[in-house]
Amino acid sequence: MTPAETVTPEPAASPRMGFDEPMHPAQIAAMRRLTISERFVLGLRFLRSARAWLESGIRARHPDWDDAQIAAEIRRAVTHAGN
Repeated sequence: MTPAETVTPEPAASPRMGFDEPMHPAQIAAMRRLTISERFVLGLRFLRSARAWLESGIRARHPDWDDAQIAAEIRRAVTHAGN
């Protein structure tokens, strides 16, 4: 065995989503400049994106499901989120 083969590799770090990192001051300043309407639109965009990501994941896991089954699973996942 070579020395490289005897070294135990470090365990891979778990991937981080970044949600626990604080916002940069420039991001905070930009958000504070937005009107209520602009914040509302950003929130809607986020929710639509989250729903699309959820739908994509469900479709990838269940390629044989029809649209009604996908919609039902999305409702179930959103209704029971965090439980």
